[in-house]
Order: sequence, then C-alpha cells, then structure tokens
Amino acid sequence: MGAAGAATTTASTLVTTPARAATQQGLLDQDHLDISAMNHAIIGKTAPFIYATPGRGRPTLILVGGGSPYRLRDLVRQFPDAFASTGTGGVVLEIPMVVAPGAALEVSSATVPALYLRSDATGYAFIAAVHASISFDGTAAKPLVVSSLDPSTETADQDESDGRAYVVAEASRMTLDHVQVAQLGYLTGVSSGTAWIPYSSVPSAGSAVSSTFTGNYNGAYASGSPNLTFTDDRFVQSTNYGLCLHGSRDSRVTGSQAAGNGIHGIVVNDASSGVQVTSTSSDDNGGMGFFVTGSRLPDGRQANPSNDVTLDHVTAEGNLSAAVLLHGGKGQKVEHAIARDNEAGILVNGGSTGAVVRADRVIDSQAEAIEVSAGSGGASIEDNQIRGASTAIVSNLATPTAIVGNHVVGIHGSGIKVFGNLSKVTLRDNTVAGTGANPIYLNGVGTGSTEGIDAHQWITPGINWWIRPLEIALWSLVLVPPLLFWFWGRRRRAAVRAAREAQA
Repeated sequence: MGAAGAATTTASTLVTTPARAATQQGLLDQDHLDISAMNHAIIGKTAPFIYATPGRGRPTLILVGGGSPYRLRDLVRQFPDAFASTGTGGVVLEIPMVVAPGAALEVSSATVPALYLRSDATGYAFIAAVHASISFDGTAAKPLVVSSLDPSTETADQDESDGRAYVVAEASRMTLDHVQVAQLGYLTGVSSGTAWIPYSSVPSAGSAVSSTFTGNYNGAYASGSPNLTFTDDRFVQSTNYGLCLHGSRDSRVTGSQAAGNGIHGIVVNDASSGVQVTSTSSDDNGGMGFFVTGSRLPDGRQANPSNDVTLDHVTAEGNLSAAVLLHGGKGQKVEHAIARDNEAGILVNGGSTGAVVRADRVIDSQAEAIEVSAGSGGASIEDNQIRGASTAIVSNLATPTAIVGNHVVGIHGSGIKVFGNLSKVTLRDNTVAGTGANPIYLNGVGTGSTEGIDAHQWITPGINWWIRPLEIALWSLVLVPPLLFWFWGRRRRAAVRAAREAQA
C-alpha cells in the first residue's frame, strides 16, 4: 500500500440532503455507542486490548490508562491486525481507537512519518480520547502526516457522504506540533475532522502549532473548550469552516491563515468570550472572512451571543461575503485590520452593543465598507481609512454611534449615510472624497451634526450627468455627417471652378 497521494486534497463541496444527513447521523450515533461501551469494557483491564461492541461486530482498539504513554510504533508491533504498513514507513490504522481515561497516546514523526486512518465506503477508523491525552508531534524538517486513506485508491478519502475518519479529544488534552492534517471528518462537532469537545460537561484542552488542516469538514473545531491556542496554523479547503471556536473562552489564534474554505474562514460563536485573533488572515472563502456570532435557534432567531472578542491586525481579502461580520454580543473589537476586495467590509448587526471598529483599512469593497445596523448601539467607528466602495460608512437605525476621524476616498455613491435618530449619532472630523449624490446623507428624526466634515473634494455631478455621454454620441450622429457633406461639396465646387478657369 503506497499511500503516496494520501495527503493530496482538493476542496470539497458542501451538499446536504435529508437522506445524507440521516445516514451520517446514524454513523455518528453508532460511534457514540462504541465509545460509551468502552466504560464497561475497561473494567478490570490493565493492558490495551481489542474489543467488539456486542451486536456491532466492529472491533475497537482500547488503550487502558494507568501506565506509561503509549507510542504508536509499539502498538503496531503489539496489534498487527489493527494496523497496516504503507511500505514507505507510514502506518494505517484499520479500526477505531479509543484512548481511555487516564491513558496517553504519543505519535511522533521521529518513529512514524505518517499516520493514515482507513476510510472508505465500507467504514472508517477514528481516534477518540476520553478523559485522556493525545500528542501529535512533527518538526519543521519532518512534519507528521495525519490523513484519511481509501485503500482502493491509496489516496485520501474524498467522499464525506458515507462517513469519514476523524480525530477527537473529549474531555481530553490534544496537542499538534508541525502536523499536516488532511481529509478528515464529515459532520460538525465530534466528527468534524480534528475536534476538541466536552464530555459529561468536562472541557477539552490543548493547542496546535505550525500545523496545516487541509480538506477537513471543519479544519479544526472546538466546543466548550477554554484557553486553546492556535499559533502559525493554516486552515484551508475545508468543506464548511476553516476554524470554528464554538462556546470557547479565552482562546488565542495568532499568526494563522484560513483560505479557500467552503463557507466561512474563522468562526467564533455560541457564547464564546474573551477570544483574541491576532495577526491572522482569512482569504478567498465562500462566506465571511471572520464571523463572530451566537447560535441559531430552530425558529431562526439568534441566541447565546459571543462577547469581548477581539480581532487585531487581521487581514481579509477576496471573501465572497463580508471581510468581518460581528453579529450580536457585547464589546467586540476590530482594530488595525486590512479588508481588501471583499463583497462588504466590516459589518456590525444583530443588536451588537459597544462594538469598536478602529484604525482599520477597508479597500475596494463591492458594497458598504463599514456598516452598523439592525438595532446595534454604542458602536465606535474611528480613524479608519476607506478607499473604494458604493458607500463608505452606514449607520442604519443603530444608535448611539460615533463616526469620528475617518478618511474616505474613491467612493462612487455616498460617503456617509445615517438613518434613524440623528441626534444620537456623532459625526466629527471625517474627510470624505469621491463622486456621487451626497458626501453626507442624513435621513431621520432629530438634528444631526456634521462638525468638522471635510467634503471639499467631493464631486456631485449635475442633473442627468450619467446620460451626457449618450447625448453627445447621438448628437454626433445627427450633426457630423451633414457637416462632412457640406465641407466635401464646398471643396468639390472649388475644384470645378478652378478647372473652368484653367480652360479659359
């Protein structure tokens, strides 16, 4: 089994039907049963063993706690039926593996350069740690590969519809250092690819450093797990999100990148708090670059907003939707960001309170550059540089809002628009340059102040300016041919007179 192309991936497409969802959920439910059966199976056991859930028939390798950390190379020798060799030094896990409470599994590229998890239409392997720990360790010179593997093609499993291999830490500690993770997962949550989730309300912990997550369902997913750190990682070509921090507290994302993911790049949602994302980019995703939100109730309403999330020195370019969307919550901050060539720039809505959008550069947005709307209040839009957009800044029924010290150029539409209670919107020391109907447009009740607004470089075209080029073209068709004919006739008559005078 060569497995030479196991880590070669392409972006997946998110297609969900009721039948597919039911099949996938059934697979995941069975995985839960197998993991739960472990609690009974390990009673009285002191050494690792292979166990088959009654009536299930699928064996599972269970690593019992209480001893030294398990090393993958030793497990391969001890359980030859549970593993296969790729012939290039890699190892294929053929059956699921559960790291039981108190146990620790160590996988290092120093002894095993690649760990593949069997995954095809007949079934898949997974690794689940429960009240345990897993460490995946590579180096810059020799990164560790962790990938699904379809043995029939000797490449990574591309089909999520029939389930796919995954790695999950449940109430466990999982760390990755210089790891190349590829083509894992098929549903959000436990089976999303590489996941940190709670078990019996106990959270997971851990980190990822200098690792790449390619082609997973979610590149990396964490739920209810505080103080996670992601440093210098890449989340690319995921079916769903690049990185999802779900109900996460005080976690850090630094120096990382999310790119080419099917929906959003980096998501912070469902009552997360104190999350900081710094010096991180999110580009060319199918939705938002950065999305900070709550959770969606069955009736479509939002609940459990995320609070005190900071995006600092982030960049977002070429995303199909907004560069940044802050939906609900309190105390969100977007500072020193660069948003370039997105559908929209930085959006604040969903009843957000006290959002700060400061010292950002928003360039060439197709729609609004910065907008605060949908009942959001207390927003501060300060010292931003905006170039190119249909409208630079919009405050739409969002009060109070402070729009102060912004520098706007290259607008083709309106500079700053304010709707609602104008007396609760502060407009001060903004510079607005561009072309369109209004540099400043105020529409609402009360009196709005435009103190210190510099709009002397704004160009307001005359009436029907947009049809002038058409008028010129039409008049040219009407007037130019007769003039040309007149000049041609005049020259011809002069030539005739000259000929007659010569004959005389």
